Amino acid sequence: KKIIFKNKLFFFQIINLIVMIVTFLFFINSFSYADQKKIQEEYSINENPSNLVSIDNNGVNYKYTMDINASIHTLSEFIRDEDKVIKISPSLKDKRILEKISTRKRIDLDHIEMIWPLKDRYLIYLAREVYSNEFQALFTMNSINYFYEDASKVLGTMKNGRIYLVAMGFKKNITRATVEITLDPGGWIPNWIMKRYSGNWAYLFLRNLSNEVFVS
Repeated sequence: KKIIFKNKLFFFQIINLIVMIVTFLFFINSFSYADQKKIQEEYSINENPSNLVSIDNNGVNYKYTMDINASIHTLSEFIRDEDKVIKISPSLKDKRILEKISTRKRIDLDHIEMIWPLKDRYLIYLAREVYSNEFQALFTMNSINYFYEDASKVLGTMKNGRIYLVAMGFKKNITRATVEITLDPGGWIPNWIMKRYSGNWAYLFLRNLSNEVFVS
């Protein structure tokens, strides 16, 4: 009887696991399709932004470039403000400064919200304002080892993160903005799921930045 009971329990556990996986994949597929359809309706572009994502051994590589109707000074001030960055960054639930090293260098902690049943992620990285003037600006972000741990979340890794701004036009009131980043979410998430779930991240970041700057 004990063997039969254990076999039944194991069988139900397997069924529950299969249902969970199928539900999860269905949710991801629905989310991705709806998000991409909305983007295609709002913007006339030749290539879907989700296709501008690649995967290698380091993780998922995001990159996108967009011309924004604002000066470099305006965009730089926006990027320096962590509260405003939370507002424009997809899936970024919270952000705080762990340590301010100088006016151009600090250690940031980002809380990344994931969809159920995945655990949320967190990133600890060195954020640097390498240079900023009326012609161009460069902000970089790279993960570092730091004496901080959050057992309720999974630690991810960010490499080669940068936001590059170049002034365009005679009056320099148009800025060509490029954002690129390599992200390893950590844990057991396959990269292809990250690509499908968050493939539009770089595009949405710049689109939100453009919209917020226009409103303000």
